[in-house]
Amino acid sequence: MAKKQTSDDTSQQDIHVTLKPFLGMKPGLYLTIIYALLLALIIYLVLFLPGIRKNGSHLRFSVHPAGAAVYVDGQYAGAAPCEVFVSRGNHTIVVSKPFFEPAEMPMTIKGRVFASLIAPRRLAVPVDLAMKDPQGLLSARFEEVNKWALIDRVFYNYQVPPVLTDTVKDLSAAGNAGSAAAAEWISVLPAVVSNEYILKDYIDAASRTVTGNGALSPLQAVSMVRDAAVFIDSGGASALWLGSILPDVQKKILQETDWYKKRVADYVEKIKAAEKSVSDEIAASLKVSGISFSRIPGGNFLAGGDRAGINTRNIEKEKDVPFPSSVPGFFIMDYEVSREEYAMFTAENPEWRKENLDALLKEKLVTGDYLAVDEAASENPAVPADSQYNVSWWAADAFCGWLTTKLPPSLAGDYEVRLPAELEWEWAAGNRLPADFTDGLWEWCGNWYYPEVFFFPALWDKLDNNPQYRGTEKSVRGGSWANQPGSIKNETRGSQPPDWCTPFLGFRAVIAPKK
Repeated sequence: MAKKQTSDDTSQQDIHVTLKPFLGMKPGLYLTIIYALLLALIIYLVLFLPGIRKNGSHLRFSVHPAGAAVYVDGQYAGAAPCEVFVSRGNHTIVVSKPFFEPAEMPMTIKGRVFASLIAPRRLAVPVDLAMKDPQGLLSARFEEVNKWALIDRVFYNYQVPPVLTDTVKDLSAAGNAGSAAAAEWISVLPAVVSNEYILKDYIDAASRTVTGNGALSPLQAVSMVRDAAVFIDSGGASALWLGSILPDVQKKILQETDWYKKRVADYVEKIKAAEKSVSDEIAASLKVSGISFSRIPGGNFLAGGDRAGINTRNIEKEKDVPFPSSVPGFFIMDYEVSREEYAMFTAENPEWRKENLDALLKEKLVTGDYLAVDEAASENPAVPADSQYNVSWWAADAFCGWLTTKLPPSLAGDYEVRLPAELEWEWAAGNRLPADFTDGLWEWCGNWYYPEVFFFPALWDKLDNNPQYRGTEKSVRGGSWANQPGSIKNETRGSQPPDWCTPFLGFRAVIAPKK
């Protein structure tokens, strides 16, 4: 019987799709129209719609000095150098920076519809701002760098900004006058250069005052090294200052040099040779509004500690090295200002009463504890029972201004009541006149706190007598009942923000000739 034949071949059938006419148009025609419409839509979306929706120009601002704020019609747009889109039409552009004359520019901005996404319309806007207040700039920047000088540690995400270098760059807008102001400013900055980061910024800024923000030429480099050598050999403790702020590796290298060892040895000998002397002024006392003052005669002394034990002291590790100083005579209060005495002041000056706390807080003249009674301080036997604490520097300064109006005719006009300078306070405390100044309350001093000024005693007068060198904290001396007994010496320095009110801090005043 014959087998039935089977086949593995699968029959395949071609499939044909036939488009029907649409609205009387053959497929070839309407497909062409569809493709053309899609292409037109893409061209519209890419080349025309962006220009219609965002019609205007991109303005590229390059401003000297850098960092100026750009405003378009009163709205902040960015900090130069920057690129800002401005819509088509009439606008007012303002470029401003503190201490510079603002530049106001009415501008008619054009736009581009075609291909603005691919090739936007750009316009360069160079602006040179004119310096308006160079002294105000220097004062603000000195205060800012002083704030950074008080920071003990710097972290990766909390870096010290190049305040000094930026300031010198900004001053270049003032021409020769700015260069002269920058050179004067640079000369006092060592008093606040307290760490390696500010030191690097200081060196960069100082070099720019020589080069005019350009590259350092060989002759300029020689001049800068020469000036640095003169500065370091100027008779102060500059070598010790440099060693105190360098990183450990560089510090060790410096301290092993013969140059450094000789200057430290010379400075120690200078300290040993310093003589303490008191003028022959007649001791006296007086009262102003019932407040007792004793006369402190002028004299010479070793600020920062006496010569006793100088051979065993390691001044290379001391923050405030001793230096010979001279202080004219003055009167100082026998004790810290009492609550009763401060109440006399507020009775005649109601703006300083505790009831006016909100207004004082708004003006940042005090903190919330102003004139508050602290139970721990009141019960501590180390604190005089009637001492006025929780009083800010601004309040203490106002008290002194009020007491100046109460001076007797023999002193009125030529003398003033004020807070003591640090050196006056230390001189009075060292003479134990009229009493021990330590362990009761810290006491406000009149001057701003410059952390490195003891290395550069020649800068004291220049800093204290120029209001542009404003710091961020005021100096305090004396220690308080919260410190371990004997841990605070007459030469121990401290600082507090001037609005700070604390139960550990009071004040006493001096009477001295007007500056």
